[in-house]
Amino acid sequence: MTAQPDVSSPAPDRYSLGIGKLIVPSLIGGLVALTLGVYGRLHHPTGVVVNIAGFTSAGYVKSWLATIATFFAIVQVTSALVMYGKVPRVRPLVDRQVAPVVRPDRLPGGGAGRH
Repeated sequence: MTAQPDVSSPAPDRYSLGIGKLIVPSLIGGLVALTLGVYGRLHHPTGVVVNIAGFTSAGYVKSWLATIATFFAIVQVTSALVMYGKVPRVRPLVDRQVAPVVRPDRLPGGGAGRH
C-alpha cells in the first residue's frame, strides 16, 4: 500500500509571494517623487544659497558625491564578482575577502558598530 500525497492544499507559487515586496516600495517611491514634484512646482525659491562647508560651489559638491558613489558602485560590483567566483585567480573565500566589506564588525578592532 502506498501513501497518497496531500493534494488538498496546493503549494504556494514562490513568485506570487514576493510581488508585494516589489509593489509596495515602488508605490512609496512613486508617492515620494510625486509629492516632491508638486512641492517643487508650488514652492517659490527664496534666493538664499545654502553653502556646504569646504566646497566653493554646488558643482564641486556634485562632482565629489558622484565620485564617491562611483567608487562604492565599483566596490559593490567587484565584491559581488569575487563572492560568486567570477574573478579568475581569486578564490571566493567569502569570509576573508568580502566579509570586511559586507560586515564591518568583522574588521580588526570590531568596526564602528560595537560599543
